[in-house]
Amino acid sequence: MSFLQKFRKVVFTVVSFSLIVTVMDALAEFPDRPVDLICNYGPGGGADQFSRALSPILSKQLGVKVQVSNVTGAAGNNGIHRTATSKPDGYTIGTITGLSVSSWLKGHGKLRAKDMTFLAIGQVTDSMLFVPTNSPYKTFKDLLAAAKANPDKIKVAISGRGGADDVTMTYMAGKGYKFRTVPYEKPAERYAAPIGGHVDVMYEEPGDVRQFVKNKQIRPIVVFSNQANRYHPKVPIVTDFGLDVYFQNFRGIITGKDVPKAEKEVLNKALNKAFTSDAFNVFCNKTSTCTNARTVEDSRQFVEKYFKGLEKYSKN
Repeated sequence: MSFLQKFRKVVFTVVSFSLIVTVMDALAEFPDRPVDLICNYGPGGGADQFSRALSPILSKQLGVKVQVSNVTGAAGNNGIHRTATSKPDGYTIGTITGLSVSSWLKGHGKLRAKDMTFLAIGQVTDSMLFVPTNSPYKTFKDLLAAAKANPDKIKVAISGRGGADDVTMTYMAGKGYKFRTVPYEKPAERYAAPIGGHVDVMYEEPGDVRQFVKNKQIRPIVVFSNQANRYHPKVPIVTDFGLDVYFQNFRGIITGKDVPKAEKEVLNKALNKAFTSDAFNVFCNKTSTCTNARTVEDSRQFVEKYFKGLEKYSKN
């Protein structure tokens, strides 16, 4: 056999092997290796607890390990950016929260809803106003009357400027109920503020402060919703008082916008099975955040509607 014949044989073998590998890769069922779940906030927070609760359940649904890592900063937008700009193969997913989306009003982050795919929404919760158990404001009606009579005197702990809580309190000021908002970026400091007497009221999610309610250190006096809260059905809703401002906080899962449709559908199906599983229900019921399964399109519409509502009320 001549050198040229041997060379041709080697080339044919290499090309044939490459084609076989390519075909095998194409036929491989997604996912066939670990999936990265980027949590856009630090360890111990609500988004991190959500990610850690989801990881083992989603691993079971996908049949591969789902490994969590924390990428923090810019009100959660650093993690969102890392997820949305990763290789568009479906192997990188990440958390997104209402707090991160509301931070877009203040210019945080470079990406917006159009730059990512919303795979599913795993937690949705109403926000409430809480007062110390021994507060002189026995009801929300009492609080409104005091705010109207003493503008800018009653202090309310919020998470930061530009968030849903800040927008809500700005709306209420426009209705004649002007509170003095006090931002606390660290949740633990915010939770301690009403208990320690540093503020009169706190805007917060019930699941995040459940231990303080259980210990009778604080109590909810109104739900920012147009319907009764399933976990606190006896607490009055804000629309009963002629106020129509209510933003539900949420936590969901995103990936890159250019991830193939088939991979998105696999991830959406697995996530919704995980979010409606008995194991995850133990977690979401504990945090008062259980919600319904949503398609990729429904998830996108949910987030876009949330942001448009914030834009609308922030201009009032």
